[in-house]
Amino acid sequence: MSELGVLWDGFASFFSIWQVCILQISPFFMVYIVGLNGATAAAGVPGDRRWLLWPSAGYAVGFSVIFALLSASALPVSRLLTYQIEMWRQLAGVFFLIVAGYLFWLDRLVRLRQWTTPWRVALLSGLLGMAFAVIYSPCITPTLSRILGVAVHAETAVQGAILAWCYGLGLSLSFGVVGSVLVRLLQRWEKWPALRRRGKDGCAIVLFILAIMNLTDIMVYYKAFFLGMLVR
Repeated sequence: MSELGVLWDGFASFFSIWQVCILQISPFFMVYIVGLNGATAAAGVPGDRRWLLWPSAGYAVGFSVIFALLSASALPVSRLLTYQIEMWRQLAGVFFLIVAGYLFWLDRLVRLRQWTTPWRVALLSGLLGMAFAVIYSPCITPTLSRILGVAVHAETAVQGAILAWCYGLGLSLSFGVVGSVLVRLLQRWEKWPALRRRGKDGCAIVLFILAIMNLTDIMVYYKAFFLGMLVR
């Protein structure tokens, strides 16, 4: 397996039957990127395409790092993360509440607008990517199965982690590409300027619901619904 080939397989999985599994998290990223761009526009925060590129890049880095660490089961840090995974998932739920509040209040609080810069939003997006990786229960695709086979052995765990990072990076890059296209289409819609404030508030509510699902363990049933579609 080559790193480039694994990256491509991760990217392509978004556009395959495995999207059924990715639906655990992909709609929520789309909600985030749409809500973020609606919020920055409504708040009059200066910026351009950076509100697409920086958040997508930050998300990709955060997601792929945690995805790699959770996949390389022979690494001590992976065992530590896995052992405390429920605690991390609860913390992810709390963070989703913070992100939901950020989108909702960005155009309403002057200090929040002043705080908002592309690199800070990239950092926020990186943490969001980490949170998504924690709550994600990936389907074992043929490529991921081979990666996990490498990562399970102590002598090849680092190599497995690198391959898992490439796979996660490819997957998260597909999120950024699709999210950017979705935002661009909305920006071309003539009614969007009049609707974007309500739209970004709706996105904040969806992320609030995601937070509650994680904090109350309802997320388990949400995941089971989509995973069940693959085995019917």
